[in-house]
Amino acid sequence: MNIFGERIKKLRKENHFTQDYVSERIKISHASISQYESGDREPSFDILVAFALLYGTSTDYLLGLTDNPSPTTSEISLDATGLDEAQITVVKKVVSNFKEINEKLEQTKSHKA
Repeated sequence: MNIFGERIKKLRKENHFTQDYVSERIKISHASISQYESGDREPSFDILVAFALLYGTSTDYLLGLTDNPSPTTSEISLDATGLDEAQITVVKKVVSNFKEINEKLEQTKSHKA
């Protein structure tokens, strides 16, 4: 098995996803998922990016260029496929609220120090 196949299989299992679920999300066949995981097939650029977005990791991690599965940036892309504008607005508000909470916690920590 190649590094790409090993990593997408590991991430799929860690996320408790089935191959069918992944194939539906990425819009490719179940057989293709199996071939990628076994190393019998190499992904196109678009498919590579789709896997990275699905699992919230970097293409570098999937390709074995880094062993750190976490994105190196503080910005994370979220797949909003299937959400309407109102739902997207709610997600943005939740993120904003968490940012405000974190800022307040940091201010509290700095006042105690």
